[in-house]
Amino acid sequence: MATTTIEELLEAGVHFGSWTYAWNPRMKKYIHGRRNKIHIINLVHTVRGLTQGCHFLQEVAATGRQIVFVGTKRQMRTILLAEAKRTEMPWVTERWLGGTLTNFKTVRSRLSRLEELEAMEESGEMAALKKKQQSQLMRQLRRIKKNMDGLRALNRIPGAMLVIDPKREHIAVAEARRVGVPVVGILDTDCDPTTVDIAIPGNDDSMRSISLLLGKLGDAVAEGLRRFKESGQAPEDAVGVRDAGGAVHSMDSHAEVAAAMRRSADGAPETQPATEATETATVSEPATETETETPSSEA
Repeated sequence: MATTTIEELLEAGVHFGSWTYAWNPRMKKYIHGRRNKIHIINLVHTVRGLTQGCHFLQEVAATGRQIVFVGTKRQMRTILLAEAKRTEMPWVTERWLGGTLTNFKTVRSRLSRLEELEAMEESGEMAALKKKQQSQLMRQLRRIKKNMDGLRALNRIPGAMLVIDPKREHIAVAEARRVGVPVVGILDTDCDPTTVDIAIPGNDDSMRSISLLLGKLGDAVAEGLRRFKESGQAPEDAVGVRDAGGAVHSMDSHAEVAAAMRRSADGAPETQPATEATETATVSEPATETETETPSSEA
């Protein structure tokens, strides 16, 4: 798994946060300072979160479980769709339908209906119907395909979810937490990091930033998928990842593993990966006009 340098993140503009007046105080530990009324993200935390996210998603993919890519921002759809298809994972780029995870059987039934309508169209059966019926069925086909086309391959509860901007995708994040699916989130300074299991602080509005971060995460997922295919094993049904001893975690402990990885990054420097130790030293201070963050005045 290729390491990410601070220089790469700087060039892609990953360090630019949201407006200072719109920040979430819980993001304080990820903020280095502010400049021109915009928060500057501490890229040491970005590298740390990205490393943990890559490792975690790679292990999930290596067990044959699926990872749902979620990002409905218009400018991000093309990037996310390309990465999801490259890694052969399900995706949501239009809007998250409530109950996708919590009412999974109903969602599967709608996907079955989509396949049924497509079969009718291809066989010519639909063309034999009256014009009004054809129009109704075609509208139904377009609507279901637009919202659920990316979930065709999702045949069971996923092993993890990768979300761009958890604040915007709060319904998807809430459902994932409810059913015990760990969430890896790329989040700006206006988001709440406590809603995800592994937080990757970074600019979630820039195409260059998201392209870089998603590319790194996609590479990790692709590597995990390659390992799974080479193993010749059947996909594991339970939500979880293998630990170092080969045991499979249950649904509850899986979320705990992701949370433990986040806690170790927050309060245990000795567990910091070796690659990050050298990268930490390369962090450059913001320009002289950058001010130190004073949360009391911003709250």
